[in-house]
Amino acid sequence: LRIEIWNQHYGKKDEVLGYCLLPPKDLVRYHTRQNALRQTVPLIHKGRLTGRNKDGGFAALEVHWEHPSVFVTNITTADEERNESMEILLQSLRNLMAPPSSPVVDLPLPTLYCVTNFNRLSGVVQTLVDNGTLRKYAPFRTYNLRLWNVQLVFGNYTKGWNRDYKAARQIYGPSQSAAMMRSALRLQNYMAYSNDYLNSDHEVHQILGMSSFFDMLMECHSSDRRRETRATMAAEDITGKVPALVHGAEENTAITTPSNSTTSSSSTPRYTYVILPDSHIHFSITSQRLATDFLSKHALHAGAAEEVVFAGEFFFDRSRAAGGADDGHRCALVMDNNSGTFAPPKDKLGMLKLLMQMNLGTEWQVLALDREDPLLEELKVKNGVE
Repeated sequence: LRIEIWNQHYGKKDEVLGYCLLPPKDLVRYHTRQNALRQTVPLIHKGRLTGRNKDGGFAALEVHWEHPSVFVTNITTADEERNESMEILLQSLRNLMAPPSSPVVDLPLPTLYCVTNFNRLSGVVQTLVDNGTLRKYAPFRTYNLRLWNVQLVFGNYTKGWNRDYKAARQIYGPSQSAAMMRSALRLQNYMAYSNDYLNSDHEVHQILGMSSFFDMLMECHSSDRRRETRATMAAEDITGKVPALVHGAEENTAITTPSNSTTSSSSTPRYTYVILPDSHIHFSITSQRLATDFLSKHALHAGAAEEVVFAGEFFFDRSRAAGGADDGHRCALVMDNNSGTFAPPKDKLGMLKLLMQMNLGTEWQVLALDREDPLLEELKVKNGVE
C-alpha cells in the first residue's frame, strides 16, 4: 500500500510532498477486533535538485479494512493476476454485506471531515425573498462531507435524472432555457461549495460517529439562528439603515430566538442531500420557504450533474429521547429517497443505510425509509419537521 501526500496548487502543477509504503504483511500483523491500524509512519521525499530520497517528516496514519481474511500478499504477482485478485477481494466484501438491510456490528469508525461553507450573497437573496427584509440576515450554509466506501457499497451504480418529472425536464431537457438553467445551477454550486469563492467563508468540523455528526449539525443550526437574531436586533437599533452583516460575531451571547424565525424553537431541521460518484455528500437545510427551498434543490447540490449515487432528505428523530427510549439509542437518523429530480429507487435504501452505518457507526439507529412510507410522515409530525 503506497500512500502519497500531495500539495494541491491552483494555476500550476500539483506536487508530491512525500510518500510511505505499507506492505500487506505489515497490515496482517496489526489485525485487531476493529481491523484497524493507527500509527505514525515516516515519509519519504524526493529532492527536487538531486532526485534522491530524503526524510520527509512523519504522518499520522489510519488504515481501516472490513474483513481480515483476504489479503493480496504476493507482491511479485503479474499485473493481470493482481487485478484479478483485487476484484475477488472487492466481490467478497460485497458478498459479506448481503443482504444490505442486515445490521452492521463492530465496524471501525473512520474520522470524517465536514466543510461548512457560508455564502454571503446567497444569504442576502434568501433573507430578502423569504423575509422581505434584511433584518434577519444570515449567510446561507452548505455542508460538504466525504464518505468512505461509496463504491464498495453501491458498486458502479448511479441514478440518472427523472425524465417523468416536469421540473427535472426544465433543467436537463434539450431546450435553450434548460441549458441556461444548468449554467446558473453550476455557478450557484460553485458559489455554495468552493472554498476559494470571494463571497464565502468556511469551517472544518471533525466527525467521529453519529453523535458527533448530530452535535455538529445542532451547533451549526443554533449558531445560524443566533446570527439571525443579532441581525434583527442590530436592525432595530439602526432605524432606517440596512443592518450590518454580522457573520463571524461572538457566538456565546445568550439570545432568545424570535417567534417568526425560519424554524421555531421546537421544530426539527430538515436537510436535502445528494451523494455524488466522487464519494462526497452535499447537503443543506431546507424548508417550504421559496428561497431556502430553491437553494437546497438536489440539482443545485449536484452541480447540475445528470447522474448521482443517491438523493433525498434527512432529519433526526429526537422524539425517542423525549419519550425516554430504553433501547440505547438517544436519537435516530432518518433518511429517505424524496427527490423528484433523481427519484432513487426504494430497493437501494438498504445500501444507503449500510453506507451511513459504515461511516457513522451503529451507536444510533439509522432508518432508511421510502418517501411513501407512512412511518416517515408520522416521524415528521412527531418531531415538528417543517
